[in-house]
Amino acid sequence: MPTFIYGDQVEDYEQALFESNYMEGIDYVILDILVKKEFDAIIHCFRNSNSVRFKIKKMIG
Repeated sequence: MPTFIYGDQVEDYEQALFESNYMEGIDYVILDILVKKEFDAIIHCFRNSNSVRFKIKKMIG
């Protein structure tokens, strides 16, 4: 199943809040983790996207 990330929807959340709202099988299912190459590609894309907020770009360097 393809996954899409839209720059204007990128937000920052405290991990505890994210975990406290997790409902098994209802909100989402964690299938796997990103390999470093994929993660780095996403970060590169966010840094160069016009739709990602400056606050987020600043956080990722």
